[in-house]
Amino acid sequence: MSRCSYDDRSQAAVDRDWARDARIRGAILDELDLRLEAALANLEEAEELIGRQEFNFANYRPAAGDVELTRLLTLPDISPLTYEAIEVDGNYINNLLEAATYDPLRDSDASATPVFLRHSIGAMRKQLIDHQRTVARQRGRDDDARRLVQKGSLDRKATLIDLQVDELQGDKQRFMVKSSVREWIEHGGEGELSRAAFNLADAYPEEFAAAIMPAAATWDGGWQIPEWNKLLKPTVRYRSPITRDQRFELIGTLFMAIACFVLVVIGPVVTATATAREREAGTLPVLRMTGMSANDLALAMIVGPNVFALVLGGSLLLSGAVLLALSGHVVGLVLPVVLLLALAAATHLTAIGLGDALLLQSM
Repeated sequence: MSRCSYDDRSQAAVDRDWARDARIRGAILDELDLRLEAALANLEEAEELIGRQEFNFANYRPAAGDVELTRLLTLPDISPLTYEAIEVDGNYINNLLEAATYDPLRDSDASATPVFLRHSIGAMRKQLIDHQRTVARQRGRDDDARRLVQKGSLDRKATLIDLQVDELQGDKQRFMVKSSVREWIEHGGEGELSRAAFNLADAYPEEFAAAIMPAAATWDGGWQIPEWNKLLKPTVRYRSPITRDQRFELIGTLFMAIACFVLVVIGPVVTATATAREREAGTLPVLRMTGMSANDLALAMIVGPNVFALVLGGSLLLSGAVLLALSGHVVGLVLPVVLLLALAAATHLTAIGLGDALLLQSM
């Protein structure tokens, strides 16, 4: 592939990374929807269970030691979202199992614990609904996540069994899901598992593990910023494929080529023309009037009419040599420069003879 397509390949890589991250974001949002819906359903079922069944909260055990109530009050991991401590009747609790445990400093007696638990469930329900709104707003700012995500679900328990069996395989594991993501899947509650989330966690383990962190870069500021901007695909700013040294090489070579043309072609032509005119006027009268020798006159024929050409050619030659030297071609410059100077001297001297030939041809 030619080097001129460098920037196209860079943008293509950015597009691939963006599509991958958008799919991961969309899959995580879908999984959060499933977990939040399941958690709200469990809270509703827990309220019904508390209303129809008597519990002995005086035993100081979480959820009065009832397995079913403990299951319903255990909330799923909703990373990259986080649970906030809730305030109920002037008390702060971090989870519902704490509210379902009799606390003599908080509750007047064991009969006050289910009342406090109902209030705590109501406060937690509000927080989960707020989290649902947050997920909806997060999805609303990410058009590609909605478009690219794959719909569908898996049985969570069966998937967890597959992962547990896979861990026993050692180096022959089928799944590439990282341990942190396995824990995230394991603590996702008892509802369905997003098929896209599992497939992407297996296909891109590093990127998916990073995306379930609240402050991951893929979320552009995390989940704590009050106002979010639309997520837009980044673009690569144009960058020329020509490096600094290559630029010096190109400009230096151009200067050297122009200098060669000026010194080897233009200069000798001017010398030949001036020599023909001098010969036409007569060499001896010129020598007598100026007091110059024949060699001095020949040198004057080279330098005099060629002041502009020699200055221009010399300047271009010097500039080109410096630029090529800066690009790392110091040793390789010696031979071309010496040959150019020798060729320029030879052509200027030859031009004097050509001037005589031009005069004889015109006579």
